[in-house]
Amino acid sequence: MTQAPFILAAMGLLAGCSREYAPDSQATGEQIFQSACLECHKPATNGSIYTLKARNANVAFIADKVHGGSLLMPSFPNMKADDLTKVSTYALEHSAVAGE
Repeated sequence: MTQAPFILAAMGLLAGCSREYAPDSQATGEQIFQSACLECHKPATNGSIYTLKARNANVAFIADKVHGGSLLMPSFPNMKADDLTKVSTYALEHSAVAGE
């Protein structure tokens, strides 16, 4: 089975997210989320942004994921620590938590 369709789809998703994004120093977590994340992370019908595993339901985990990226998520290296904390706190407050 070829992985080409998956790789092309992933590249398409990543193209829509800006790795160069750097929020204004006065931006709130919600404003940062709307500018940098909302295009790919739409809230579910219950209003939650994510469903996180309990062990990952913390600001440090989310901030690390935003800053460093992952397979399908680009990194946002231009976000400073304060920005990462603000957007991560916002995302955590609007996420559901599932058991392990």
